[in-house]
Amino acid sequence: MLDVKNTYKEEVMLGASSKAKGRRGQQKVVRWILDCFPSLEPDDVRSTPMGVSGPDVQLSPAAKKIYNVSIEVKNQERPGLRKAWEQADANSNGCTTLLFNTWNRGPELVTMKVDYYFTLLRRLEDERDHDNES
Repeated sequence: MLDVKNTYKEEVMLGASSKAKGRRGQQKVVRWILDCFPSLEPDDVRSTPMGVSGPDVQLSPAAKKIYNVSIEVKNQERPGLRKAWEQADANSNGCTTLLFNTWNRGPELVTMKVDYYFTLLRRLEDERDHDNES
């Protein structure tokens, strides 16, 4: 016979631990951004509460001047890239979409459109050229 109480309890625990896992992923991305851009304050980059629609990481106007992106974070054992990308892109509001994803003991990955990737590479090359001229 099925124990309904225990089944429900397991489902609730799975949901809570899944949300906590997602929240940890968001907070890790927030720390990376703040470490990368020391001019930003902690209030400039915040993890969005679970269940709130929109990007997973909220950027203040000051942060968007430096880093105008929309961030979705997935910390799932079996990430569905297409579905995650569609969600991230739908929440982007015209900003560049970045999808941070990982799984248990897996590497942290970033998915972005190829044109943004090459824009970043061009910026690096321009900086190198500028540094070599100085």
